[in-house]
Amino acid sequence: MEAIKGIDDENSKYTDPKFVEKKIDKNTEKPLFKKVQNNVMDYFFDIKIMFIEEQETKDLVYEQVRKKIKYQYKHAKGDSQHEVFENLVNWLMAEVQSSDREACEAVISYFVQSCEVFSK
Repeated sequence: MEAIKGIDDENSKYTDPKFVEKKIDKNTEKPLFKKVQNNVMDYFFDIKIMFIEEQETKDLVYEQVRKKIKYQYKHAKGDSQHEVFENLVNWLMAEVQSSDREACEAVISYFVQSCEVFSK
């Protein structure tokens, strides 16, 4: 997972963050909505490619990460979506031993778009 530190925004941008609008209320959680929407637009395909490349060298990497994030989301504590998001980012930083908060925010945003976080 050290690849999340090198997320590169030079690749094509994901321009259809419609799922974010369905999962995060942009009126009550505007800063979180903007952060997740921008992360999805900037990094969605980079992260997807990272998982595909990791899958080629290691068995079930994506599926393991997806299940762990879904589990953490279902057990996340927080009074707001913002608190839940921050708790998931903190968990991921500890899990992968990364100090790169922005990269971990981008990965959690990827899973918001992919229906693992804030699913309705």
